[in-house]
Amino acid sequence: TILSDAMKEGWIAVAAFIGALGSFFSGSTTISNLTFGEIQLIAAEQIGTSETALLALQAAGASAGNGICLNNIIAACAVVGLVSVGEGKII
Repeated sequence: TILSDAMKEGWIAVAAFIGALGSFFSGSTTISNLTFGEIQLIAAEQIGTSETALLALQAAGASAGNGICLNNIIAACAVVGLVSVGEGKII
């Protein structure tokens, strides 16, 4: 709430980034949404914006972050046999 109070409507600009960061580190869109969903809901209430819209930004960002998550890229490379290709080239 301290950050949302300080940032006001600027929070909307970072909501998707927070979702992406959560799934990038955890490897899961669901975990990102469970971890940061309540924070996004409180922030939406604090700044007076649509809770649904802010939670949608959280979910969209989490989905995008999941696509570049190293855990998922490494797992996909192992499944299809791309062991000699680096993760950086895949991303």
